[in-house]
Amino acid sequence: MTVDILKLNRNNLKNFKPPVKIPQYDQSKLKESIVHLGLGNFHRAHQVVYLDMLLDTGASNEGIFEMNIVPDPFPIADILASQDNLFTLITKNPKGEADVKIVAAIKGYLNASIDKEPCIARLADESTSLVTLTVTENGYYYNKKTGEPDWNDPSVAHDLKNPSDPRTAAGFIAAALARRYKDGRKPLTIMSCDNVPANGEVLKTGVMSFCRELYPEIVPWVENEVGFPSSMVDRITAVATKELIREIEERFGI
Repeated sequence: MTVDILKLNRNNLKNFKPPVKIPQYDQSKLKESIVHLGLGNFHRAHQVVYLDMLLDTGASNEGIFEMNIVPDPFPIADILASQDNLFTLITKNPKGEADVKIVAAIKGYLNASIDKEPCIARLADESTSLVTLTVTENGYYYNKKTGEPDWNDPSVAHDLKNPSDPRTAAGFIAAALARRYKDGRKPLTIMSCDNVPANGEVLKTGVMSFCRELYPEIVPWVENEVGFPSSMVDRITAVATKELIREIEERFGI
């Protein structure tokens, strides 16, 4: 059977046929209240999909604004923009039977290695109420024995000397919290979703360390008002191969 291949974008959503599942919510009406650091395979296949499931039921109207701190290995911004921030999740069972879902929970994307200021502003924005992270264990720049930031690491040293030009996740978050405090904005929740023991404590220690060094006036506010919950994550997401992309086109027309 021949399948018409359609470009993935909002205008074509209604033209995709079962078994392809399409969003049951209006992406344009989602609030940009969640900011995620570390747009990668795991995040797209799990966190974004869980939110997408909630959105489909009408239980939420919150979208995710995505950020990467390190340079992208391929033009993620251009790809997302060309697809109206939509992407396709395909899940296969052991028999090879596929479940295909188009996900629309992403609202936008920025890469901080290109321009830091919009990223700090987004984290500090009043509309942001939750920040999540999947930056891998290396993204925490911490000493596993002490739990403190690795002060000898060049990126950590850079952030201490250049607080308005951060390179680390903790440096970014500390700068954003300082701006939120200065502007009288609400506190927020910052949740690590990386496979790091006591990840919330590790993240809080890193952020608080930067705050004490660079923004001591906000330390009591962060300590008392900002949440750093711990989470347990252990999932692996398969890389989308050229063969899989071809299969999605030929079988499902995406």
